[in-house]
Amino acid sequence: RYVRMGSEYVAQLQVCVGTNGAVRSVRIVRPTIPPIDQQLMKVIPKWRYKQYMVNGVATEFCYPVIYTVK
Repeated sequence: RYVRMGSEYVAQLQVCVGTNGAVRSVRIVRPTIPPIDQQLMKVIPKWRYKQYMVNGVATEFCYPVIYTVK
């Protein structure tokens, strides 16, 4: 309901994932509007990833995410 017809909101985030594939942290680098940012902080920690393996060892990693709401 916060998104107006034709509007676009773009958030830039940093997501860090632990060795088990669960999101360890989310940081908003460039925010959108508070209702969208709050929702992103609730939803993204529920994401799950396949383990990132380096030389056969599960490894933590962080990466940038550009999240667009139209």
